[in-house]
Formats: sequence, structure tokens, C-alpha cells
Amino acid sequence: MPKTIRTALLLLALPNPLTGQSYLPPLSEVQMDSVRVVLAGMKIDERGPYLRIRWFCRDGTVQPPQGTPCAERDGGNQHAEMKPEAGWLAARGFHVGTILQRTPFEEFVDAAWSNDRLKQLLLEDYLIGVDDGWVLRRARFYRGARQAEDEERSGSDLLQRLLADTAWVSRQYWLANQLVATVPHIGIGGDQMVQRIRNLATEAANLEPAFLPT
Repeated sequence: MPKTIRTALLLLALPNPLTGQSYLPPLSEVQMDSVRVVLAGMKIDERGPYLRIRWFCRDGTVQPPQGTPCAERDGGNQHAEMKPEAGWLAARGFHVGTILQRTPFEEFVDAAWSNDRLKQLLLEDYLIGVDDGWVLRRARFYRGARQAEDEERSGSDLLQRLLADTAWVSRQYWLANQLVATVPHIGIGGDQMVQRIRNLATEAANLEPAFLPT
């Protein structure tokens, strides 16, 4: 495993200084070797962490990709189904190939784990940039895996809900700022989101001067 990836994974495993908990469950060296093998396999697979394209209907059913089967099932969305290996990684704290549309807001925000899932969005974006696509190396253009419009809409919803919590933004200014720059979202209003973060940061600094960076 390249040094950059190994370092990133180790950073995620560092304990949360406020709670003493690790961002990721502790893994043995044998388990880490298994994680490395799975990640390496995804890099060379033309579908990466994804198994196949499916319709996910609001009635809870999963349908084949052909046609519009969700039309008579209260609507739905089409995107990739995750491989069992991706689920195996997720159970061990490693979330790869994240599809925003399929991920509930509550899974992203978890103060007890220092918002680890949100930080992993940034980490994955970084690794994709520095490691030739990382687990999406051959799957970056897997058609239909992630629908751009759905991801932008879901990304906008995620950011708006996060930014609506002014106390959270005050505590997590750097994280909020990076998420706005990284998470796909609808272009209109994007600058307003950034400006809102800056305004909130100014308000927080007025209330607590120690909030300002030094």
C-alpha cells in the first residue's frame, strides 16, 4: 500500500481527543492486511466497489436497471449497488465509493465518532486525486454508478442541513469549509453556502475570540 494511503488510514484510526474513542474500530495487523487486499482488488476491478446498477424504489424494492420500474412504486433512484466487499469494509469503518443519494443524513453525523463519516468523504476525495482514482481507478466512468444530478441534489441537502446547525459550524468550521469545497452540490447557492460559513465563523469569533485561527 502506498505511503500516502497508509498514512491516511492511520490518521483515521487516531483516537478522538475529546472522547478517547478511535475514529475507526481497532484492527489487528491480520485484519489490516485483509483491508489492503480488498482495496487493492477494487483498484483493478472495472467496477471498483460497485456490483451492478439497480433501481432503488421508495417501496423498498430493488429492481433491474432496464426501463422505469419505480414509476409505479412511488418513485425511486437509479445508482450502483455496493459489492459485498464494500459492505465488509464499511463494517470495519472504511467507507469507499460513497453514494450520497443512498446514505441517510444520520449516518454522516456522529459526534461520538468525531464525524468520522464526513471526514472520510474528504479522505476519499483526496485519495482519488493523489492515487490515480484509488478504488475508482477503473470505475470512474462506470456509467450510472452515481447519477450526477442525484448526487448534487443529495449533496446540497447534506450541506444545507449541516450549515443550518450554527453551533455545529462554529465547532467544525474547518470541516464545514472543506465539505462545501468537496461535496457535489447544485451550483446555484454554492457561493451563498460559503459566505454563510464565513459569516457564522465571524459571529463565532465575536462571541469567542479564541475561535479565530492563530
